[in-house]
Amino acid sequence: MVEIKVREIMHRQVTTVGEDENLGLARQIMLWSGLRHLPVVGRPDSPVVGMLGERELLRALAGSVDSAEALGRPVRDFALAPVDPIGPDATIAEAAAALATSKVGCLLVLEQRQLVGTLMTADVLAVLAPTPSTGPAAARGAAGEVRVSAIMHPDPIAVRAHDTLLATAARMAKIGVRHACVVDDAGGLLGIISDRDVRRVLGDPQRALAPSYVPEHLHRLPVGHVMSMAVVVDQDASVRDALALLLSEQVGALPVVDGWRKLRGIVSYVDVLQHFAGAPPPGDPTRPPVTP
Repeated sequence: MVEIKVREIMHRQVTTVGEDENLGLARQIMLWSGLRHLPVVGRPDSPVVGMLGERELLRALAGSVDSAEALGRPVRDFALAPVDPIGPDATIAEAAAALATSKVGCLLVLEQRQLVGTLMTADVLAVLAPTPSTGPAAARGAAGEVRVSAIMHPDPIAVRAHDTLLATAARMAKIGVRHACVVDDAGGLLGIISDRDVRRVLGDPQRALAPSYVPEHLHRLPVGHVMSMAVVVDQDASVRDALALLLSEQVGALPVVDGWRKLRGIVSYVDVLQHFAGAPPPGDPTRPPVTP
């Protein structure tokens, strides 16, 4: 892997929000700037106190009976504690490993305890895209690159279009995954359900684990009414092909299919990051868990 340093690709113009500011202001900043992650700053001697992501914002609004009340509360009530920062002289391989471990989509770049930049998953993936993918010979395709089948998760959640969204969301929340695949009776792929789809309909996905908090008319809503058309990747495609699709389509995961479009697995951006960071493949007991 080319030894590109974080400082070469990080975003130096960093938009932040104060921990005492209200959630409504933070939402407006994220909407105006198109950001999905917002560093939360505090006192001068401890500048970064957390991170407010799109998920935390949606969870706050979905979990509140009165959205106006939630929007009026301080950001510190909802921000995640910051993940371990990375230094500007870290390599892209180190950044890939940190992103794969944290699964937050954004790293804070600190130098002498000062916030000097941010680094997004897409920034690292874009650098990795032209990098040849290598691995054990048995996992390589004709061009000598690692196949998607070598890094995919072979047992994704698979549901039918007539299954209820509530039951599907409950399975996703219980296992801690962000995607479920929709298949026909023969195992052919029909579509995909993401946690974003769940949030759009049910609010916080954790509500699915307590059905009494979900309106009665949503209990019977079938998955087929909510699913999205899936961007797929062939099981014999290279990891680099999958990476190109993740970047171009701006999705978090790709169902993996065979030549008959039968579902064989799922591969996420976290799997790709872990592959380039040298993590063990799925099924290896030393591989950390991921949420495709």
